[in-house]
Amino acid sequence: MLPPARRHTGRPVPLLGSYRGVAGPREIARRTRDLHPRSARTRGASLLDVTMAGGFYTASLAAYVEAASYALSQGLTAAELTDVTQAVLDLMALTTRDIARAIETGRHDTDQATITVFAAGAELCRDAMQAAGHRARILETATELLGAAEAAGLGHLGFSAQAFPVAHSRD
Repeated sequence: MLPPARRHTGRPVPLLGSYRGVAGPREIARRTRDLHPRSARTRGASLLDVTMAGGFYTASLAAYVEAASYALSQGLTAAELTDVTQAVLDLMALTTRDIARAIETGRHDTDQATITVFAAGAELCRDAMQAAGHRARILETATELLGAAEAAGLGHLGFSAQAFPVAHSRD
């Protein structure tokens, strides 16, 4: 059962920053307590909440729904997705740490897949999903972003280089 709708008070509602912000049973709140943002700076916890809950978690779930919907429509089962999903999440845990460090330092060189490689793979996946009648909006956007990074001459760099114009425009 969903909680009753609340009237917006005009104040930001923490998505991960308090147990009251976690929707669902107390068990979910208990299991997600390590997700609550921690920062030595006052503004840091709020920024972590907005960027990680809104900018990363929500977009990631939307991408998963998109990919899982396609896979299931092609005859796979939810059980078949479980192991590969966990492997991808484990890989993301490692990759996101490296990406944050690369954006922070401005060093986007890589000995792994480059933007060009990711762009080609994203295009193939997008085309297959769309050919099967799926909109693939999240993947479409990722493909556009990767293409823009390639057009800017960043194709030889790591995935994190997409942030290059943003991360360095503050200088």
